[in-house]
Amino acid sequence: MAEQQHPQHDEPYLDVEEDTSEHAPLNPGSSGTGSSGLLVGPLSSLSTSSPSLSVKTPVWYDLSTVRRTYGQFEVLGSVKRFFYALIPSWITTHSATTPSKSGISALDGLRGLACLFVFNEHYVICYQSRETQVWLMRVPFIRLLWYGKAAVFLFFVISGYVLSVKPLRLMRAKSYLDFHKTISSSFLRRGIRLYLPCMIVSLVACVLTYMGFFDRASENYFQYRNFVFLKEQPPPHMPTFREQFAGYMTNVDFIFSATLPFDRDTDVLHYFMYDDHQWTIPKEFRSSMAVFAVLVTTSRMRAPFRLFTVASLGVYAVQTLRLYTSLFMAGIVCAEIDLIRQAYYARCKETLPDYTDAEKSSSMRSRYKGLEALMHLPDLFYKAMWITLFTLGVFMISSPQEIQRTPNYLPALFARWGVRDVDNTLLLIGSIMVVWSTAACASLGPLFNNPFITYLGKISYALYLMHGTVIKSLGYNVLPWTLYMATWTPWEVELDVDWWHGVSSSQKVLAYALGLCFVATACFWVSDLFWRFVDIPSVSFARFVETWVTKGADDPAPLDDPLPGFALGSSGFNDSYNHHSAFDYRRARASSSAGPGHLRNASHISGISGQQDGGGPKRKNG
Repeated sequence: MAEQQHPQHDEPYLDVEEDTSEHAPLNPGSSGTGSSGLLVGPLSSLSTSSPSLSVKTPVWYDLSTVRRTYGQFEVLGSVKRFFYALIPSWITTHSATTPSKSGISALDGLRGLACLFVFNEHYVICYQSRETQVWLMRVPFIRLLWYGKAAVFLFFVISGYVLSVKPLRLMRAKSYLDFHKTISSSFLRRGIRLYLPCMIVSLVACVLTYMGFFDRASENYFQYRNFVFLKEQPPPHMPTFREQFAGYMTNVDFIFSATLPFDRDTDVLHYFMYDDHQWTIPKEFRSSMAVFAVLVTTSRMRAPFRLFTVASLGVYAVQTLRLYTSLFMAGIVCAEIDLIRQAYYARCKETLPDYTDAEKSSSMRSRYKGLEALMHLPDLFYKAMWITLFTLGVFMISSPQEIQRTPNYLPALFARWGVRDVDNTLLLIGSIMVVWSTAACASLGPLFNNPFITYLGKISYALYLMHGTVIKSLGYNVLPWTLYMATWTPWEVELDVDWWHGVSSSQKVLAYALGLCFVATACFWVSDLFWRFVDIPSVSFARFVETWVTKGADDPAPLDDPLPGFALGSSGFNDSYNHHSAFDYRRARASSSAGPGHLRNASHISGISGQQDGGGPKRKNG
């Protein structure tokens, strides 16, 4: 049987707004109602995850856990709990490094690894710009460690896959009621999930800027930018807080630039920005809305027509320079094909109980002819195919030419073939190959499910939002020290352009490594805190808002209310209407609880099989 991952059908497919990190404790080392008393709060009820896992809140949210003595708090215990909460979760919490059971945990790890590439590029350019990189940093595969643009392409393909795989599974099972609820939930929560953490991190940067937190970093930026490639300027310090906060509001305006209407400008250069890296968030939101609209539109299409429609929209998006939307469409196509493969092998198992054992013999494989025979090759063939596809994809996304002077093989080959926009074409095709092979091949799972990569996947959104602030503050502050130490330059010597030209490449790499020890440590620690105290509560808040605004939407209609346009009379319509209203509600409840296969498995229930009570028409879905 073909090499494939087998997702847990009883677990929800998770995406960037439904991260597995939602289940992680906000305070490391605490487990529910443990003796530490650190984290059990009333906000834990906001989580809709599995019963055994709950979102836990800091102790200061729950005054019932704080001891009172003559009206005073137990100061020592509160201070102890506060500092214990500052310990990174990977040290004290096993769940922070445990892969999720969503069936696509490898994609979470790939997202975290891509976020690490973004951080590496934004920090390494402080010492090595793309024009002055040492030769080793331009080698394919190795270059990917510092290539943030390739990481952005991976982000968008992963989001398209993860956002669509659960709705696609439901529509293929004809569970349209559950499909409608899933799409509605995603629409309601997507904006809160993406925008709320961005607004919080920008507000924190606004307050810190007004307090002078970036003043020293700004001085270093203007002093060294003439010879050191400092790409991003720290946020400027305004005279009054009103002006500082006005800049924050323009930042918020940029974040919402992708909401209706969709023709707003999303160029980060036209806004006052506390974090330039948020330029991808409006594009992420806009493309997510396109995914949901496409899924609703094609929900009742047959799979081949749906594939053709989505693929055509992706090609159209490329031709009309909507490159990032095309990546989301590609993720939908990959998810659909994977579900088709899984359904095919599931049917094979139903018809052939000894399918797995019998497949090993050539006599059984000879039963399949034509294209179907390609689905029943030895497992080793599929492993080699997916690993080759993954390797080729990694080579492609690490090969774009950009402004490098040394010719690369693939860009030169594509140029000879007459391909326009060679770099983006390589990134588009390569990122699709990497994401698809990672999702489909179980043999690649160990690469992305180890504890370090799993942890990166859980803090990926927090790391993406926080690394810019850390680099533009701590990174710029330690920059002079790292340059002096790496080059053994006396402190009385002034660093300028002439001095920089005399610095060797090895000394630049050493300066980068020294600064990385401080910046990476601080960035991971701050990202861990942001993940536990901002990112996870944002997910819970989005779910709370959804629950609050949809309260009562799934309750049964009152039995004494007539259908619109009909009046209850003595003809017996009242009894018939009440009977069918109660019946439909029971079926809807059964549909939600029984899963995609509830119609096939519950044919013995009166009214669901072909012989319905009252001789009514046969319903095809829940």
